Amino acid sequence: QQLCKTTSHDFFQKKFVELYQQYQSTREDQTLNVLKTMATQYLRFKDNKVDENSLKLYLNQLEKKENKAKRNADNKKKFELGGALLSLLKTKNIDVTKLTAAQMIRALFSQDMHFNLAN
Repeated sequence: QQLCKTTSHDFFQKKFVELYQQYQSTREDQTLNVLKTMATQYLRFKDNKVDENSLKLYLNQLEKKENKAKRNADNKKKFELGGALLSLLKTKNIDVTKLTAAQMIRALFSQDMHFNLAN
């Protein structure tokens, strides 16, 4: 470093300064290469993490969609069954406007009802 500061050098000093500067730049290049490699690896990791998170989000959305379809199908069955029960009670002349669910069930089973399940 002292030789680099002085202006007059003989042949050997010039060569030494030149080699020292090459060493410094090479060392910086190696450090820069290591930093570039680390940055590249980090960005790849980050991209993979983003891809993994998007995949998890996509799969989660698919699962929610399937669950919603199942809930809708169950709700439709319940609605249809409720409509069928109300129709049955109406055909037996039972007024359901003021009855609770338990009272409707008792009214259904207290009647001597025989009906064909095939229809």
